[in-house]
Amino acid sequence: MSNNNYTNLLPSNSSLKQVALDKTISARIQNLKQADFNLLATTCKEEFLPHLAFLFSLDITNLKQQEQRDLIKNAYEIYRYAGTAYSVKLALQSIFSTAEIKTWLEDESLEPYHFTSNLTLSSDVSKKYDSKKFAKVKELLEISKSKRDVFDGFSLKFANAKADIKVQVASVLNLKLSNTLNLNSSAKIKIIGGVVWTI
Repeated sequence: MSNNNYTNLLPSNSSLKQVALDKTISARIQNLKQADFNLLATTCKEEFLPHLAFLFSLDITNLKQQEQRDLIKNAYEIYRYAGTAYSVKLALQSIFSTAEIKTWLEDESLEPYHFTSNLTLSSDVSKKYDSKKFAKVKELLEISKSKRDVFDGFSLKFANAKADIKVQVASVLNLKLSNTLNLNSSAKIKIIGGVVWTI
């Protein structure tokens, strides 16, 4: 039971239903493009990213597309090396490419098993740094760090940035820097150098 352009691997005693099903499925498979099967995080269609993230139990909401791709691409290694400094660094750099880790072994001011992250924020206005992004990083740190380790917060450096901060008595706990960084009272952030303060 074969046509000129149809071949099957069914045995010769197959029922007509099996042959019809095989023809239907093979016709659909022949119509699929090979690009539709690309499930690599770096090159797949954007619509596949949430499904790939689901495979690794990741939440990629509130992340830019490139950050989503980087996080999914690094997810296997983050889980594989969970509990190591390498895993923590990989998780941080999936979201913030300039992130560096400083552990208690490198900084005597930190208590044992404590670590911080030094982060240089870009002066590029198109990049958005908000509380959701920092919350996402804290979530990733819980996955990647060991249970005994304690994250003490971020140290932010602004590369050639200028910030105008208008402080009112009622809004001391909620600062806004250049409309790109929102800090609230629950954020543990230390700001270092390079900022012009206008009050």
